[in-house]
Amino acid sequence: MSEYAKEFPRRVVLVDPADDSDYAASGGGAGDASAANQTSQITQETAINTVLGAKNDSTASDDSGTFSLIALFKRFLSTSLSGHSTTVTITRPANTTAYTANDAIGDTGGSAILTFANMCRNSGGGEVVITSIEVEADIASVPSGMTGFTARLYNASPTAIADNAAWDLVSGDRGKYLGKINLDTLVDEGSTLFIDNDQLNKQIKLTSSNLYVVVTVPAFTPAANSEVYRFTIHTADI
Repeated sequence: MSEYAKEFPRRVVLVDPADDSDYAASGGGAGDASAANQTSQITQETAINTVLGAKNDSTASDDSGTFSLIALFKRFLSTSLSGHSTTVTITRPANTTAYTANDAIGDTGGSAILTFANMCRNSGGGEVVITSIEVEADIASVPSGMTGFTARLYNASPTAIADNAAWDLVSGDRGKYLGKINLDTLVDEGSTLFIDNDQLNKQIKLTSSNLYVVVTVPAFTPAANSEVYRFTIHTADI
């Protein structure tokens, strides 16, 4: 006898309101060990397994009126616990100009505003949690003075800021600003610098599926021209 037959009393059956064939045989009374009753138990067990298999299949419709806990849970997971991940790559301008503390780091094109698309399930935005941020720098050794960066978060594109310009929370950006996340110092992994910033648990509210970030840096001097940086942000809908 399977675990289903052990866990469910013989008179408990699963029913599809639209299909009378889902009614399983009720079986004999308690203590009835006859061959007929054993056959009834097997029939009922088969019916339960059939209903569970059909109604809880992820491809089955959940709108048929059939009560299906597993299908309902699958739907909840698919709609409420969506995960997202986006990577933005920048290449610093070809210079070794020193940064001062709280300067922004940006792309060769000049902008230091990083746009992370598809950070939530809905295009109209919603509440998400930033779970982790990874930073990679294609540099062989940690530049002098470099410590942890700071990610400044916005729900809309902030006031224009260029690479190596001083960051400021200007009055026009107050309604867009979502706070900051301090990132750890990059670790020398041989030919590459890398750091995981896990278990951040930073809850924010987006007004679109985009998250806008300005990364500010400590005072340091770049070690080489045109250094490549990659920022990856992971979020989960709540």
